[in-house]
Amino acid sequence: MCPRLVGRRPDAPGSWWAATSARGGEGALHGRFDGISQAGAELTWLRCPAGQRWSGKGCQGDAALATRAQAEHARPEGCRLASRQEFLGILEDCAPAAVAGGEGSCRPCGQSRTCSRLLGSDVGTYWVASPAGEPGWMVRLSDGAFIAAPQDARALVRCVQAPR
Repeated sequence: MCPRLVGRRPDAPGSWWAATSARGGEGALHGRFDGISQAGAELTWLRCPAGQRWSGKGCQGDAALATRAQAEHARPEGCRLASRQEFLGILEDCAPAAVAGGEGSCRPCGQSRTCSRLLGSDVGTYWVASPAGEPGWMVRLSDGAFIAAPQDARALVRCVQAPR
């Protein structure tokens, strides 16, 4: 299961924390987890990319750069890759092409209120969940661009968890 988000953080409204996971506890394969709820979306974004852990002040460790095939295995069990619609929900002023499912840009994460509240100053390039057999997509948070992934592309893995 995704990190079992066990309690609200009193120092950060809307945040959840979990110290253990089904894969062996804190410090196991994916480390300590911390998520933050997206207002109005019933969705929790993990604060750190796969491979890093939340220290209470920031993400530590090396984020996992993964191929599209590896991305599904880089995420914590029970979590999933964020979809285009979920990224569109946190980025602002998106071009019609991006909204329609093609290449196009939105405001960078740092200039989009919701994205910067959830993910801070993240400027990484992330895999976007795509159905099997369809072309892979990535989103660059540095400039808000949705881009078709080249066959040999490697990107970071950003995970979400919806309520059960």
